[in-house]
Amino acid sequence: MAKQHHSKGKKHWPVCQATGKLRLRESRDAKFALAAAKAQRARARIDGVEATWNVTRAYECDLCSGGWHLTSQRTDYGLE
Repeated sequence: MAKQHHSKGKKHWPVCQATGKLRLRESRDAKFALAAAKAQRARARIDGVEATWNVTRAYECDLCSGGWHLTSQRTDYGLE
């Protein structure tokens, strides 16, 4: 089976086979993605449009060998 990838610009991220979510390799990749999402939301507010990337935290996936996923669901733990 070929690896599935999502693309955002030139960066391609593999997809977790268990969840179907983007699989980020390290916590620093997740932190970078969260910062980019926050900047996108700020730009959307300035432009008076709805943000399309509403992720608010990252978590380590137990199902894909230490990969990280992003979610819009809030919790008391995780990278925010």
